[in-house]
Amino acid sequence: MKYLGRLFSILILSLISGLYGCQEEAQEIVTPVPTEIISLESKSGEFLFRISQQQGSGDNIIDGSSCTSIVFPFTVIINGASVEITSEEDFDLIEDIIDELEDDSDNIEIQFPIEVSLPDNTVVTIATMDELEDLLDECDDDDDIECLDIVYPITFSIYNQIREQATTTTIENDRELYQFLDQIEDSEIVSLIYPIDLVLFDNDMISINSNQELEAAVELYEDSCEEEEDDNYIDVTELNNILKESIWMVAKYDSAAVDKSDFFMGIDISFLEDNILLAKTDSEEIDGEWETSGDDGFLQLSTEFDSDGNLNLLNRDWRIENFNNDSIKITALDTDEVINVIMTVK
Repeated sequence: MKYLGRLFSILILSLISGLYGCQEEAQEIVTPVPTEIISLESKSGEFLFRISQQQGSGDNIIDGSSCTSIVFPFTVIINGASVEITSEEDFDLIEDIIDELEDDSDNIEIQFPIEVSLPDNTVVTIATMDELEDLLDECDDDDDIECLDIVYPITFSIYNQIREQATTTTIENDRELYQFLDQIEDSEIVSLIYPIDLVLFDNDMISINSNQELEAAVELYEDSCEEEEDDNYIDVTELNNILKESIWMVAKYDSAAVDKSDFFMGIDISFLEDNILLAKTDSEEIDGEWETSGDDGFLQLSTEFDSDGNLNLLNRDWRIENFNNDSIKITALDTDEVINVIMTVK
């Protein structure tokens, strides 16, 4: 009996010890990555918030506002004819009908009630034209980003400083993202868990691995669909001026789907007069040459560094895909290897 009692005591102590051990393990705090912190005050957070907003410009021919969009299906009356709108393709039909009207009448009468999607992606029912006009009058200026979409789901890491508790949350759509970002508490530290994917206006997909890459991609592509629609091409002179105005860094370097962006950390690149190319690190300066041209019907950039190191990866001819004052996307020419590079202003 003494032996059994002693054995029972040992088992109880072992169980208690195990419970305490499990409790300590469960309370281990995993904080968000500091370099990937997201808030509405950060550039990355602002971009995500704007991407998540309702994209309302598609039906401007109907409601005249980019702040909201009318939920399909709905019906309008044009010159006495009833037209059911079931998709964005039907807006082209509306334009064709208006163009054919001999009296240039463009009066479009919406058949109420309708459902309207607001910037935060919530949906409200509107019963009359007066209600719709009141809603549009109260609506803030449109600031959504329409040329990029997020591929869901995405996941955030959240650390509550008051409760000293770390959690994660998964976001499934724009509406959830809008509400999540809008409701971040001051006591919460939030970071986005990478990688994530973005879809461009032409359905190309790009992978994003950090806040820096996210910001570079948005700055490069946020107006790309408008530029495509407006045929807003920029000549070589303007490209040269933009290159020479700033110091640049390689924010993303993908070679055959292998991310080599880290190879260029701490390297500042300057496009100087007389086609002089200069790369600076904390310990050295490396000279090179650069040149642009548009002889083949598209803009090209040639870069050549006097280096056997990582900068050698930039020694080639590039096609200019997109650029603005803050960023430039280039792809390698004359190679079977797919190389995509995004450079941003430092």
